[in-house]
Amino acid sequence: MDSMKENIWSKKGKIIWLYTKYLIITKLITATLLLPSFSFITSKLVHLSGRTNLTSGNYKGFILSIYGLPLIVIGVLLLAVILAIDINTFIITSALIEEGKLNIKLKSVLIEAIKSVKHFFSPVGMIMVLFVAFAMPLIGLEIKLGPLEEFKIPNFITSVIFGNTLYLSIYIISLLLLFIIAITYSLTIHFILIDGQDIKKALKSSRLFMKKYWKTFIKDYIIKIIKLTIKSGIAILVFVLIAYIFDIVFSRFYTNDNVSFIMLLLALSEIIGYIAFLAVPLAISHLTELFYEYHKKEGKILKLKLVPEEELIVNEKCSKNISMKTKAEIFLLLCAIFTFNWVAASLTEKYFDQIFKINKSIQIVAHRAGGDLEAENTVEGVKEAIKENASFVEIDVQRTKDGKYVINHDATFNRTAGVDKTPMEMTFNEIKELEVENAFDLTKPNRKVASFEEILDAAKGKIGVFVELKEKSADYKMVDDVVKIIKEKNMLDECVILSLDYDLIEYTHDNYPEIKTGFLYFFSTGDLKDLKADYLIMEEGEASHSRVSEIHEANKKAIVWTVNTEESIDRFIKSNVDGIITDHVLLLNKAKEEVKKRTHLEIIIDSFRE
Repeated sequence: MDSMKENIWSKKGKIIWLYTKYLIITKLITATLLLPSFSFITSKLVHLSGRTNLTSGNYKGFILSIYGLPLIVIGVLLLAVILAIDINTFIITSALIEEGKLNIKLKSVLIEAIKSVKHFFSPVGMIMVLFVAFAMPLIGLEIKLGPLEEFKIPNFITSVIFGNTLYLSIYIISLLLLFIIAITYSLTIHFILIDGQDIKKALKSSRLFMKKYWKTFIKDYIIKIIKLTIKSGIAILVFVLIAYIFDIVFSRFYTNDNVSFIMLLLALSEIIGYIAFLAVPLAISHLTELFYEYHKKEGKILKLKLVPEEELIVNEKCSKNISMKTKAEIFLLLCAIFTFNWVAASLTEKYFDQIFKINKSIQIVAHRAGGDLEAENTVEGVKEAIKENASFVEIDVQRTKDGKYVINHDATFNRTAGVDKTPMEMTFNEIKELEVENAFDLTKPNRKVASFEEILDAAKGKIGVFVELKEKSADYKMVDDVVKIIKEKNMLDECVILSLDYDLIEYTHDNYPEIKTGFLYFFSTGDLKDLKADYLIMEEGEASHSRVSEIHEANKKAIVWTVNTEESIDRFIKSNVDGIITDHVLLLNKAKEEVKKRTHLEIIIDSFRE
């Protein structure tokens, strides 16, 4: 019995170590070769098109140029290669494990996985790649691979979806359809690699197979994932206990408690990261287990023929050598990790103030003139933002039919004032008759639509103004007119011109260098210092620590938008950004005060939570 348990644990340990080595190798290849090569090609094509950067504000012209199509083709092919190698290797490895062939040569499996990439280079194969890359992460099936591990819908889009019943219904129905498609064709690649079918036949086989087993499959797969989650939780608890005991022993020889504590946190974050690291191969492994299990029920014995049989069979002596080699590799890795943790913890403690320098000067920007303090984009909102000590208000400027400027976010006044017309379809006097409903608190009174001049008058000398040029009337004429009005109000130092359209920011920067500019974007490639803007205003998914640091090195201000969730507020109020655009000024103010009160211990813990 003990021998059987030992064999089971030996099998599981070998499987996990095999997956670990594969992941390390492929991640290194991707990070050091594939992605840098793609980045180099992207940079060259962007520069050949006459641009310095490719961003959400100028990508349309690039995509439609002669340089855009080659980049798209190269990008899709690279994505196909990365995803295909990952998926193929995990399926081949898990198939061999199911067949009891544990003495696998990683090199052989990788070679066969690379050879099998050819199955994806077809119209149907490319559709599968795009589906796996973009659709499956959205429905939470854990198949997040390659350069798209962090892919998700930006928060500024989901906030619109969740705030509209129709959009939310369409979103839920779409996710449900994607889930059904994912389940229906989830075993397609298994049929290709294990059963030797071509891609079209494999799609049909997967559909027919799931039609027969879908209820059992969903139940069995969920059970396996639950078991995996429980085992992972137990592993984390056991590791924490071991690390804690080790920490106690270590502290007897090294009396600095902070160093010991940081080492403990590092160890905890590493084990959690390691388990997450293995999530994809283990999820695919479960699919393979069920694939073999259901075929066995039908009396069909599967046998993978991709990897030569002679490369899988080894004698007992060789098996022991492999086992000793594996143990040696694991021991050396653990020694390296311990050394790294000790050095990192010691340096962290020594240079604590420099490493954890707290940004106490984060500026709060009230979204749409006041956020939830008042009806959006109104004078009353500006006044409330001033009372709450916000640094700026952000407003949305549009041109009227008779050439004047009013404040409104959407294309029409339908949502805010119940009139389904654009500002350009109405005169200034007609618009001034409208009243804006307070969407945050319907019990509060409606407010008049504000003119641009009224907002400036309310803000002058009291609060800065981020002036976003909005909708179809946002053009060079708007830039000229808006800058002229700002000059007439003598508020050049108090205003910043904003736009999602980089062309308008470039025009403003080149023609009116006396006024500050801010470029709004949700993705960017290239060197950020080349962007002609004083403020780079990122969607929160783009605002990583490294990107913010890059902005600061370019002597520009880093602002993040629109930070509304508790999780995002907690994250960015402790970050190195210069400003935060939010609908919840009061919550940001409260969080800002709480951050100042944190102890050294809390600061360290927060850094690991990030």
